[in-house]
Amino acid sequence: MPTVVENITEAFRVQVGTIGGIAAVTRDAPEFLEGEAPPLVFVTALEEGFERLTLESDEVTYSLFAILVQQRIAKVRADGTARAWRQSVRRRVSDHNTIAVPEVWGCRLLRRGNPFDRAALRTDLWYTTIGVEYWTTEPRG
Repeated sequence: MPTVVENITEAFRVQVGTIGGIAAVTRDAPEFLEGEAPPLVFVTALEEGFERLTLESDEVTYSLFAILVQQRIAKVRADGTARAWRQSVRRRVSDHNTIAVPEVWGCRLLRRGNPFDRAALRTDLWYTTIGVEYWTTEPRG
């Protein structure tokens, strides 16, 4: 049975994977497998913390990041693909009801954050990152 974070990650991946016809995959790092090429969206999740609510449940916070990876060319900035993609993601996640995970009761866009060490990323690609924090109530166990 999938965990809550796995359900949130998959729902978020589907949500951002339907924007602009750019495929989305779930990975711990934005690394291409054989046969994959930009543009591609990488989705990853981090558990940020928890707080005990009652004897039976905890409030758990997850930060999810979607990273749009494109070829690094001057036209990337000019064509507005990254800007349009970020705006679409913002619109989709602004209402937490758009994510079909019953444990999620709220979310917010993160102003900053990147789960990856930029120095370790390929320099021939362009990376656009957007983060969302989801709040859940989960049974202890």
